[in-house]
Amino acid sequence: MGVLWMIRSCCVLGLLALTTLIVASSMEMSLAAGLRATVDTRWGVTTMVDLYLGLFAVAGWIAYRERSVVRTFAWFVGLCL
Repeated sequence: MGVLWMIRSCCVLGLLALTTLIVASSMEMSLAAGLRATVDTRWGVTTMVDLYLGLFAVAGWIAYRERSVVRTFAWFVGLCL
């Protein structure tokens, strides 16, 4: 059992778990209603700010390492989605 097999297995399990959570959440409420519910609480806002500050830190590191501005922008958009 190699390391690559373990990484692939973890990725597949993570994908299955995330897909299950997305489907279950979508059946409970719409995305817009979920976002409204999230930003209605201080913990929701705190979580969103924490998430995006972390993403900006990663984007800064990518911008430092990436040679192309276009690819840097594509990475940034991908991170924020």
